[in-house]
Amino acid sequence: MFLRWMSRISFYHRILGSFVILILIPFVVITYNSYTNIRQDVIGSIGDANDNVVQAVTDQLMKTVGSISFASAYFAEMKDPAMLDSMRALSRSASFADYDTFRHYSRMNRLADVLLVQTFEAGLRLFMLGSGDRVIMGNLSARVFSVYDDRPFLEARNAVEHNALTLQWFPVGTTDDGAAFVYASRIIADPVTNRPLATLFVGIPDSYFAKLFRSHGEGSITLLDADGAVIARSESRAAPPSGETIRTALTMPQTGWTLVYETPLSEATGRIARQFLVSALATALFFTLFVVASVYLARGITTPILRLRNTARLYVGGNRDVRMPVTGKDEMALLATAFNRMLDDIDRLIEQVETEQEEKRVLELQALFSQIRPHFLLNTLNTIKVKLVMAGDSLHSRMLDSLIALLRSYVRVHEPAAIAEECRLLEDYVRIMEIRSKLEIAFRWTADEGAAGVTIPRLLLQPIVENAILHGFALHPERPAIDIRARRGDGFVTIEITDNGRGMPADKREALANKLRSAEAAERTGGTPSVAPRGVGLVNVARRLRLHFGTDAELRVSPGAEGGMTFVLWIPETGGEEVTDDVQSNAH
Repeated sequence: MFLRWMSRISFYHRILGSFVILILIPFVVITYNSYTNIRQDVIGSIGDANDNVVQAVTDQLMKTVGSISFASAYFAEMKDPAMLDSMRALSRSASFADYDTFRHYSRMNRLADVLLVQTFEAGLRLFMLGSGDRVIMGNLSARVFSVYDDRPFLEARNAVEHNALTLQWFPVGTTDDGAAFVYASRIIADPVTNRPLATLFVGIPDSYFAKLFRSHGEGSITLLDADGAVIARSESRAAPPSGETIRTALTMPQTGWTLVYETPLSEATGRIARQFLVSALATALFFTLFVVASVYLARGITTPILRLRNTARLYVGGNRDVRMPVTGKDEMALLATAFNRMLDDIDRLIEQVETEQEEKRVLELQALFSQIRPHFLLNTLNTIKVKLVMAGDSLHSRMLDSLIALLRSYVRVHEPAAIAEECRLLEDYVRIMEIRSKLEIAFRWTADEGAAGVTIPRLLLQPIVENAILHGFALHPERPAIDIRARRGDGFVTIEITDNGRGMPADKREALANKLRSAEAAERTGGTPSVAPRGVGLVNVARRLRLHFGTDAELRVSPGAEGGMTFVLWIPETGGEEVTDDVQSNAH
């Protein structure tokens, strides 16, 4: 019956009917199926990404909680007789009655700093309350041995099992996104008499959760306690997202907390739906134009269709440069233009997918490399330092302090530092180089009040000091010395670095000055300077100086007044920010 009906209509209507049956309907079905499948794939991909985000945030939280648990367990199971004596003495004291009390207080504070060093950036609040709720140690603003009478804190503390010897968690204060602090408390008992000596409190501020949540994902992150109450919530969403969401949750067994990550489903699928809607509308528009124009241009349809078919065949066959020729201004020309545009879009999408795959591979490699963190080395060195301090070896513990400070600065090399802070870091560096070179170097630095707080790129001065030690003091002079003077005036901040080493011949000094000038010229023109290996460090100092402070910044080299070399960094006053620093000079 269908074939009989087709035989009674015109050839044009046969083409139109064939178009509807064989092209339009399958296209709609395939488009709908593609949309459904892509939507499910996108939802699945977002779910996997959410799982990774939740796992990463949970790992970081567990690391912080683990550090707090370790600190509380260390205090609760303390075996060191000296530390126990300090704990007992502080628990009984009501003031700094004698020097021994102060010594006990300093010892306990140093121990607390060492135990929580790996959570330094979390800004934890740690303190102990002795008899009568007196503060016997910690980083509170309250005076030592004063009675801690923070009513919200005491009310929240009394709501939990106050006399428990295990770690107890409770929130204190409220904000728009949760609790102001989440405290862990534990009774510290005397291991001999089993009587309580003090109560340890470690608080996690809401700023820690805000910073942690802000660095992971764009969805809504909520941290709930074991009872379902909100501990913290990401700042990006003051309230949970409305409508259907993609929800991922993970419970931390150590605390009973649950981390919930929610992404609105509309954000995940809205863009896909809009793209498919636009495609459907465009298809409907072209079909309508085809129906109207085909009444008058039936004879002109076959050739453009064949061209379209041939173009599509060549493109599918691998010829991505082929395009359908466009002639005239009729609907078929419009269809050809749209088809060519679609091919261009497909080419761009293919290139985008290839680029994204390459970037994904690079990111995966970077993620793999970033797992090797410097924290392991810092934690190991801190552990060694603790053992040296507890063994009374102050000399080697100070050496480790210098090495730890230097390593920590290398980790934060992308952050600027004040001139005074940079000079203090150079003190640690010189101590280390003294051990390597077997020299006793007199290192002195001064900074006037206006220059000490000016920020510069971290480790900017270290290559100059390193050159002075490795090259200037290579012949082991009798009294090697390095002086750094920072001044501010006449629109510039100057940093002068002088050593009394063997110096440099005039011709080599002039060659070095030429290298610095050529590097400056290349920097101004956007080129890359050609530098011999011997001058790479100083040229890099000059380049970092100009990149950070502009082309008015300059590194000058001249002979020292007492032999050796003098390097002067000229920094325009508008080039750097200023921070507060009361320490303006030091020497060793």
